[in-house]
Amino acid sequence: MKGKEQIPVFVCIKQGKVACICKQGKKLCDNPDCTRDLVERDAFRDAEKLFYRDR
Repeated sequence: MKGKEQIPVFVCIKQGKVACICKQGKKLCDNPDCTRDLVERDAFRDAEKLFYRDR
């Protein structure tokens, strides 16, 4: 089981800030400045909240 997964996306960075992130297969915005990139995310982030038990 992998803890991290990579998602292919289009990313647009303007003036050092991320302006737009779109899924690679479903590019809906018409921004010509977007470039392809891989985003890594933790698949189990916030999983500990699911198993919280109030005593």
